[in-house]
Amino acid sequence: MNVDVSEFEESFEEFSNLMQKKLKKKIVIKKNILQVEQVSTSKARDALKQTLHKLEPNKYRVISKTDSLKVKKIKSKSHKNKKSGGTPPSAPQSMPYFFPRS
Repeated sequence: MNVDVSEFEESFEEFSNLMQKKLKKKIVIKKNILQVEQVSTSKARDALKQTLHKLEPNKYRVISKTDSLKVKKIKSKSHKNKKSGGTPPSAPQSMPYFFPRS
């Protein structure tokens, strides 16, 4: 099982130690990939989610693929402020039947 952690910005040693404690399996680090031996995808995904939540909650998410997992950083959405389009119309303009012109 390969876990791609290329977008993970924190320390890999602490992350791999926590994963190793959760899974109780041998983990080999190669560049940005963690190789976990003899573990199912669902167990690895659950342990990965728990570890990420312990280190950085709501900052990363886990993407599952066949025989591999990927850690992706959650993109922050910027909310644009609505600009007012002017002022609302006056009462005589919006309800001419209540304000008849003489």
